[in-house]
Amino acid sequence: VMGSLTLSGQSETEKKLIGISEDKLLFTDGSDLQLPSLKFDEVRLFVFVRHAEKDTIGFDPGLLDEGNLRADRLARIFASVDLEAIYSTPFRRTNLTAYPLANGKQMEILQYDPGHLDHFIKEMLWKGKGNMLVVGHSNTTPLLLNKILGEDRFEQIPENEYQHIFMIEKYPNGKLRMYEFSF
Repeated sequence: VMGSLTLSGQSETEKKLIGISEDKLLFTDGSDLQLPSLKFDEVRLFVFVRHAEKDTIGFDPGLLDEGNLRADRLARIFASVDLEAIYSTPFRRTNLTAYPLANGKQMEILQYDPGHLDHFIKEMLWKGKGNMLVVGHSNTTPLLLNKILGEDRFEQIPENEYQHIFMIEKYPNGKLRMYEFSF
């Protein structure tokens, strides 16, 4: 929990993120948004997504064709962003969502335990120095966001929603800025 840190930001889930150019997010409506974390090393970016559309068969299902397309779209959007780490839970659907991006950047997908989110935040996210992408689940992604923000802002993501992308910028003074879009 971040405690006394200030939070500002916006939620524009109707805005669909289609790309990143230099330090700007690009949207389908032609608008853009400058993110300091894409320009200045001292401002960090944490990106959180739920795994893409999954199959419904089996204990540890893979992705549907639609999910593979979403994973590819995620990889295209973040291809130009410097990432220190890509994290996933140890399930096929989260790893398959992260794989196109990790493969394109020739990076290893690092595993985190969804049952120990406080440890993950403290030992992995906060100790790093660069930008990170985290792939989670309908229940763990909002829990991670709430723990980082220090408030109960997000509820479990509905089972049929896979399009949300959450971004938190962390400034050197401890300020957090949160954004929510679709992709």
